Amino acid sequence: HFGSRALQTRPRTAHRAHPRTSGAMSFWGCSVAPGQPTKVETPAGELLHLSQACLAPDAAAGAASTFLIQHGGQSYAVATLKAGAQEFCSLDLFLDPKEAKVL
Repeated sequence: HFGSRALQTRPRTAHRAHPRTSGAMSFWGCSVAPGQPTKVETPAGELLHLSQACLAPDAAAGAASTFLIQHGGQSYAVATLKAGAQEFCSLDLFLDPKEAKVL
């Protein structure tokens, strides 16, 4: 969970032409406390595919969390999630964990 968010991801090889060409699937998720960046390790040449962000199941009513990606010293808001309203967000982001952080 990130802040009170979670990510579903699939590692992908950087040189694949199309992300849906592989028959193999995998799941990865993690929890992150607010303001605590998370470092994700992937095998050499693999990108991290972020496919979903969601609030923690125990998020307080009305709680909000902004999902950020930091790249090149800049932070970018990808989604703002709110309990009881927008509790999850579908994504299709491919990141090199060596260059980007999830905040």
